[in-house]
Amino acid sequence: CSDAAVQEKAAVEAERFVDGLFEQKPCRRTASRTVLTTTPRTNALKEKGNKAFALGDYEVAVRLYTEGLEQLRDMQALYTNRAQAFIKLQKYKEAISDCEWALKVSCSEKCVKAYVHMGRAHLALKNFTESRFCYQKILDVEPERETLVKEYLTQVDLEENKTLQEKAVREELEEGRDEAMVVPDLLKKLNKPNELDLYYCGGVELLLQAVKEGGCMPCLHYRIPSFLLPTSPRFTAWPTSCLSCLLEMVLLTEENQELLMQCPSTREQIVRLLGSRVAAIQRECLTLLLTFSHTQHGRRLVIKNLSVTRAAGLLSAALPTSPAATREAVQHGVVKRMLKILKEAGQMSSRYSIKALAVCTPSSQQACEELVQDSTLRKLLDSSDELVVGNAALCLGHCLAVPEAGAALLGTDCVQLLLRHSAGQAGHAGHAAVQKNAAVALGKLCKAEPRHLVKLRELHGLEILHACMKLIS
Repeated sequence: CSDAAVQEKAAVEAERFVDGLFEQKPCRRTASRTVLTTTPRTNALKEKGNKAFALGDYEVAVRLYTEGLEQLRDMQALYTNRAQAFIKLQKYKEAISDCEWALKVSCSEKCVKAYVHMGRAHLALKNFTESRFCYQKILDVEPERETLVKEYLTQVDLEENKTLQEKAVREELEEGRDEAMVVPDLLKKLNKPNELDLYYCGGVELLLQAVKEGGCMPCLHYRIPSFLLPTSPRFTAWPTSCLSCLLEMVLLTEENQELLMQCPSTREQIVRLLGSRVAAIQRECLTLLLTFSHTQHGRRLVIKNLSVTRAAGLLSAALPTSPAATREAVQHGVVKRMLKILKEAGQMSSRYSIKALAVCTPSSQQACEELVQDSTLRKLLDSSDELVVGNAALCLGHCLAVPEAGAALLGTDCVQLLLRHSAGQAGHAGHAAVQKNAAVALGKLCKAEPRHLVKLRELHGLEILHACMKLIS
């Protein structure tokens, strides 16, 4: 069994155990008989934080746990849950601090969850000795966890060995370094086949550093190497440094700009990476696109190589990263363009376009007003595509804040459509989101224009709407 397979197995077991800890009862203080009294509001904030965490909204989860701690400073579960959210946000020092507080306030050094998260945070910071110590402390609390602790310690050993190998690779790549020849030599070494991924990743980081330090080589004009292009089988596993290096290479010449945009898989990869949960990857992709937009040649290449579907995909991925970009896009007519795509294009284009509109409507009155003047949203509610329906209902809910928007929908089948989606059985996460968005929109519609309640009563829909009130609130 390979090291990679062992590490993957260990990671899966560790994640399963950590998830199970969410269901455990809070640790009890053994050195004292003090009973921690929680409040309904504190528990509600913790539960909301847990839901946000489960949905991947880690920043929201941190905010909710923090609000809970403002209500009750000694609630251990809030510290450990916030620590787990901090780890997801790669804020490892903050996670360690929360785990230390969890051990101080209510667990008398007997909280497994705190040691697990602290061990993970130290491991991410490459504090291998501290990570081992935390994992070994688990056995002091629950000796029956010996097998799982061994899995954790295996992770630490593998990560430490990987770090030592990376150091050796860096030393090998830097051996005999001559400033005047460093980039050509690195490119030559990186074109060697069949090396470990960490060899290439370490080399890319050195290459990025060398390119940025190119002041000693004013005539630096290197062609993008093949291993940096999206056609490379390793491209999807590259770290952020690969995108940074690619960006620096693109800045050098128009030839490199053309080479990148003509690469068959560039368009798909940029759209995919813009949707990454890693902020640094999103930032590098946006910077790359911005680089192209600075010159007429670059703009021509982007327009030439991006289809309608890919352009809509770029917008749907890029707009959520910048409220300022969203406002500017609305001012420059993005709503009308997305509506045109929705009326004429296929399924994927429709998905991307309605997602982009769902980003615009919460913060832009102008976007809502433009959508209210068009009947497209109502028609999309009758789509067979759940992603389209869910985002259309979300947009409609935002647009109902526009005066007379509710009245404009009198005499349409909007109530029937929203009721149908609200009453659907939430068989999976995607359908649950559709049900929630439809219920919210239906509630807002009846509030904005009470005459819609007549139709709702005719359809015996008040009971359904009341049943969905917990979603609306």
